[in-house]
Amino acid sequence: MRAWSVVLLILIVNGCVTVSNQADKEQPVSIANQTLAALTAGLPGQYGNFAQLWVAQEGNPELRHWRLQVSSLGAGPGVAWFAFRQSLAAQPQVSQQQIIRISSLTDDQLELNFSPLPDTEQLSANSLEGLAASVRFIEGCQVVLAITGRRVAGQTRAQQCRFPGPAGSNLILTKDFALENDQIHIGERVTTGNHPEDPQQDKIFYFQRQSMYQGWLGIRDEDQRWHPVTNVRLSSDGDQWPVALPDGTDSGFYLRLSQVPWHSEEAPILRLDLIDKQQGTPVGNAWTAAGSEQIGLQLDWIQVGLEKVTTP
Repeated sequence: MRAWSVVLLILIVNGCVTVSNQADKEQPVSIANQTLAALTAGLPGQYGNFAQLWVAQEGNPELRHWRLQVSSLGAGPGVAWFAFRQSLAAQPQVSQQQIIRISSLTDDQLELNFSPLPDTEQLSANSLEGLAASVRFIEGCQVVLAITGRRVAGQTRAQQCRFPGPAGSNLILTKDFALENDQIHIGERVTTGNHPEDPQQDKIFYFQRQSMYQGWLGIRDEDQRWHPVTNVRLSSDGDQWPVALPDGTDSGFYLRLSQVPWHSEEAPILRLDLIDKQQGTPVGNAWTAAGSEQIGLQLDWIQVGLEKVTTP
């Protein structure tokens, strides 16, 4: 079976982090604890998989546009807790929610455990102590995460993550996580115990962190007068903004902001498109480096200016 990467951004702290021992001597913190502290601070945020859709194009019609919200639930010595809430971009209500616990395993390895938790109110109300006492992880479903530079990645042990299925069947889950460069990659494969070579379901998600942009657009009318529109707000995960004419009617175009590769094997760029609704194709676009502070578009009848305001 092909291994999927699951990648999480690691914000490696510059310099050597130290703690004091009983003799008041300073000793370096392990790579695992240093990485865990960086994840606790840097992992939370808003992510989306629009770039995955962009690369797939028509190759995977079942692939949908998902958003992932990562929240920190707290941290203690050698352990950090997160909530992963996943929803469709077109349907913002949470459809899947998991508790993620990441803890130090060895000097250069972390262990990730996951457990579904469907009750959003219960999740937000729980204290860290309550979570530790109440959440039950499935034995054998741990993911050992190897730390390689800025990359953290791992997979459940082969054939070890098992749980009851329909009609008394025994299901096996293989799950991959990888974290790197503002990206979270998650892969899941479910098979039956009798036929592990025959997958029932494959899910692969390539999430990247969203950035929010805000600005203005201007429309020029037939008398060559410009009509400004303020408070245009788009995230970099394929958000759309309908363009209205000065009289309020639909222009037949919309703006789309995305952070995608120009070609599938290339690094992502920040791209702003003006798209014809009927044709579904861009009639004008602009691009700049991924994560840029500004982007704009200028055509004969429309101008747009956006600035990055936050990283959700």
